Amino acid sequence: MVLEGKRFKQRLPGEAGSDPECLDPLENVASFSVVPRCLRYEDVSATKVCSEQDVVDHLNLTSNRDRLTLTRPVQDWTTPTVVSLDVFIYTILSVFWENELISWDPADFCGIQEVTIPRELLWKPDLIIYETMEKNEASGSPYLMVRHDGRVIMDNNLKLVSTCSIDIHKFPFDTQNCNLTFSSSIYTDQEIQLVPLSNSSLVTKNSREIMLTHGEWEFMNVSVHTVKVAYQDQGTWDQVVYTITIRRVPLLQVLTFIMPILFFLSLDLASFFMPDTRGDKLCFKVTVLLAMSVLLLILNDTFPSKPSKTPLMAVYVIVVFAFMLLSLLETILVVYLMERASTPRGSRAGRGSRGSRAPSSEGLHLSRDAGMHHITSHHIINHCTYTEKWTDLRQTQTDTNTGTKTDSDTAKHVEPNNSMG
Repeated sequence: MVLEGKRFKQRLPGEAGSDPECLDPLENVASFSVVPRCLRYEDVSATKVCSEQDVVDHLNLTSNRDRLTLTRPVQDWTTPTVVSLDVFIYTILSVFWENELISWDPADFCGIQEVTIPRELLWKPDLIIYETMEKNEASGSPYLMVRHDGRVIMDNNLKLVSTCSIDIHKFPFDTQNCNLTFSSSIYTDQEIQLVPLSNSSLVTKNSREIMLTHGEWEFMNVSVHTVKVAYQDQGTWDQVVYTITIRRVPLLQVLTFIMPILFFLSLDLASFFMPDTRGDKLCFKVTVLLAMSVLLLILNDTFPSKPSKTPLMAVYVIVVFAFMLLSLLETILVVYLMERASTPRGSRAGRGSRGSRAPSSEGLHLSRDAGMHHITSHHIINHCTYTEKWTDLRQTQTDTNTGTKTDSDTAKHVEPNNSMG
């Protein structure tokens, strides 16, 4: 502090406003620079500086670690700890409970109302999910949020692979309900009371904002309810059950299964307008039936091995397959009856006695007169596998007819010579 051009009067001890530690410079001496021994500040308000560590030190979280982690945080052991759950899809699990052993007045710590501490420093409820099949691999937050009134908040990110009872009776227009059951593995309802923090409508609304429908399933809603389960004489446990309702998007199954099966059935019905020449109709029906069988193999991988009810889709496929099979049998029967009606009895008997010998010229003439409209089932099979055999058969028939005609002309030419002799 620099004072220039000032004159100071020395105060005697005992005078008003005198300070024994504050002395004036010499009287009647002009001072150019004077550094007083003390300064007096008046009407200056002090600002207190606080940190979260002050709250942690006040709560003695490090020194009382065993007391805060080994047992439930209650003053009276008969007081239950109320644990609130809140679940959103995709799965965010929020857990709330009250710790009676820690609290502070925000006014004493510059208005701090909550602090974040590591999970290892406080007791946590042992919640399990009954339907889970694999260990949760999602990384959760390593910290807990503690409020000034002792309320503790724990947020977890869950990636669940759980079991679900599937009912595919109406596949692919089915709706499934999957449960997530939360409960404590050790504490009964007298020690921990599980309650849902949000009702069904609020959970559904929040889940719709987070979850975007994609893939084969469409999210519908979430319902929440609480049940009590008793295990023999060990006590009663609280359980909070979240039922997630999802609906299958049927477009893919309609395009890949239902429509192709209808197409195959239409092709099979259209084959009745095909002529029976050369066995083309029979070969076409067999091809359609084989294609239907391949589709059934693909569809078989979609259904569970042991469904609770017979799927309507399976009934639909079996009925269509049965119609196509009956159509094939009807075609085989018609071909057989038409061949039997067009072939003379003697020719059939001769062919049966000669086995695989070549057909007679009389039978070939009859076949040609009928326009070759009917062939045997043996020729049909050969046509479906080896088409060139039909050409050989026609060539054989032509050669036979030519030889028969030549022999007849020769006999007519020789007969007059015999009469002249």
